[in-house]
Amino acid sequence: MSQTLIAPPPTSNSSVAAPSPPMGRSHSLWQNAAFCRLWAGETISLFGTEITVIALPFTAILALQATAFEIGLLDALAWLPYLLFSLAFGVWVDQRRRRPLIVWTNLARAGLLAMIPLAWFTHQLSFPLLYCVAFAAGVCAVIFNLAYQAYVGVILAPEHIVSGNSKLQISASSAKIAGPGIAGLLVQFLTAPCAIAIDAVSFAVAGLSTMATPAHEPLPPPLEERRPLLHEIRSGLTYTFRHTHLRALTAMSGIYNLAEQIILTLWLLYAHHHGVAPVWMGAILAMGSCGALLGAVLSATLLQRWRIQTALRLAISISVAGLLCIPLAVGTPTSISLILALAFGLNGFGQALLNVLLRSIRQQTIPPVMMGRVLASYTCFAVGTVPLGALLAGILSLALGIYGTLIVGSLIALAAIPWIWHIRIPGEGVARRSTVPQRYQPGHTTSAIRIVRPVARVFRTRSAGWARHLTHWTGQFTQRLIKEGGILMGFLRYDVPAAIIPPLLFILAALPVPHQHPLVTWGFALGYFICFGLCFTIANQIAGIAEDAINKPDRPLVRGLLSVRGAWVRWSIIVGVFIGLGLVAHILTFSALWIVISLTSALGWDRSPWWKNGVMGLGVMAELGSVWQIAQPLTMTAARWIVALAVIVTLVISIQDLRDISGDRARDRHTLPIMWGEAAVRRILLAAFIFLPIAFHLLLTASFPPSSLRFVIELALATLAWLIGWRLIAQRGKRADHITYLIFTGWYCMALAGFATLTHFG
Repeated sequence: MSQTLIAPPPTSNSSVAAPSPPMGRSHSLWQNAAFCRLWAGETISLFGTEITVIALPFTAILALQATAFEIGLLDALAWLPYLLFSLAFGVWVDQRRRRPLIVWTNLARAGLLAMIPLAWFTHQLSFPLLYCVAFAAGVCAVIFNLAYQAYVGVILAPEHIVSGNSKLQISASSAKIAGPGIAGLLVQFLTAPCAIAIDAVSFAVAGLSTMATPAHEPLPPPLEERRPLLHEIRSGLTYTFRHTHLRALTAMSGIYNLAEQIILTLWLLYAHHHGVAPVWMGAILAMGSCGALLGAVLSATLLQRWRIQTALRLAISISVAGLLCIPLAVGTPTSISLILALAFGLNGFGQALLNVLLRSIRQQTIPPVMMGRVLASYTCFAVGTVPLGALLAGILSLALGIYGTLIVGSLIALAAIPWIWHIRIPGEGVARRSTVPQRYQPGHTTSAIRIVRPVARVFRTRSAGWARHLTHWTGQFTQRLIKEGGILMGFLRYDVPAAIIPPLLFILAALPVPHQHPLVTWGFALGYFICFGLCFTIANQIAGIAEDAINKPDRPLVRGLLSVRGAWVRWSIIVGVFIGLGLVAHILTFSALWIVISLTSALGWDRSPWWKNGVMGLGVMAELGSVWQIAQPLTMTAARWIVALAVIVTLVISIQDLRDISGDRARDRHTLPIMWGEAAVRRILLAAFIFLPIAFHLLLTASFPPSSLRFVIELALATLAWLIGWRLIAQRGKRADHITYLIFTGWYCMALAGFATLTHFG
């Protein structure tokens, strides 16, 4: 769950424009040294910041035994500068160069955060010190955020604005996914103050990286052209609150952030009091970030199919639904962790979608000449409720307790929905009503630059060389890593529901309760099964280029992103890593079995339906058997489920062949729909899915005691199986059959999730 509603969009159209081309512009974004250095430094800093999100409150909880009120006050002071200084700093930043502000705010935050581990090490840590550091770091954050957004618009050419902001968003999303998990591990094994020290180092690296960029930034407007501060502030506030859509969206964001901050302030304390380990808390935050990444990825597709207004209502409803799930997190530490993970995932998905929508609406509505001041006004009132929410959380916890305050926060979130339910959003063709004046003139140096330049020259002389090389290689490595990740994801994208999600659900049943390091085990399993999926899919796609050219033309080999030789090289590397992970986890037998299965596909031995279906059943056994043994030795109950599910998959896996008949003919693969006829196979599969719930009960769930939970699970699985049977007869065609196959993978995942639920709660 992240504060995505409170961050204003990147101002690609600055409120002031330079008459000369901005620095660092080139034909390729990767040749823009200024951007690459800024991106590399801020990527490191973002990971450090996500660590502090968990480490700072845990420092107060573990080192100073903080109460709920003290945690609320600490959080409020960190966000209070947004309420107090946003309007003034928004005008102030527009009147100065941005690069020195970015450098010195990063270095200042590094020094401020370094005081916490130093005070802890010398036994002088206290609440007044934490409060002062939180407030001062918040002031630096306000200046940095306003300057950073404007600076990106200066160093990027217009054709690179979208690409540059996309890469910055990828870094932010990656940090939000990996950062909380890393923070949980660091707090667990190195203590919270040591984790904050790592964030201090990340800010120092970001500052030095930005310092090494070229200094040719357009000059700010001369003093005689600047209008009074209050006049600039008033114009931004007037435009914001006289505009119907902006007024409603600002109110909605402010109310939602107030409610969310009440919950964010206390959920760590609530989870800690109920025995949830720090590593699980990191996993919960990472789940919210995964939901946010999914929402960002799907936002473009949703906006192509739905009106902006419909998508906006859906986004805020999903976000509020996530907050409403928070008070339902009761019971054992495991159940609390699972419910919180679901709540954060829903909230992250809704917020990411909502962010894209709010950014689009603001860009259509606000003229560029007013962008900076209006964004400052929006930030003041949307972010300004965050410290109020943190302070309110501390006060309410004294009267209602932590759990009662969480209920109040979730109910307040409901008040955000009516603000956007009645407004009518304009279409995409809304024209901007003014142009950007050319106010920056060369040849003028501000007093701020004259003060910082001598000091900056000393630091630049010593650090520019190594910082330039470091950021260059970091940018090159990041570029290659992103490209390689895209290629591997292209191989794996269609098989994630069948190769990665099922074992990660099955391991929830295998993990003992309590477990010392569940996140480490789960993370190891994730890495193992990414290699597991790639091992098969690369080999399968090497042998099936002709089929994929018909059925799946967007796969990497068909698109020409790499050669067959390059695919074999990647397959060999992944197999080596896969075998190494199997040796570490003592599951080399299952790993070797899966490699043999992958080779049979690459050699074309799967042209026989009996061989193919049988190999798929063996694959299920290799998949589920290995994931169970990663967590603990195989039990009789687990073995019965593994064998039964393998038999079920062997019998009904021909459902995936219905969607690929034309491609299978091109590859000369003799599947059952080709040999027996499509209509006959559909009738056979219909009968199998009709009787599947009975077989599932007799073979698997009957061993658990009768309960309402078991009944609900069996009913849900039966409904899904009968839906699949109905679609096999009533819904035909390539796309319809693909959806039916996806529903079957959903049934398979639900069966494994049901086993995990019955194991721990049945």
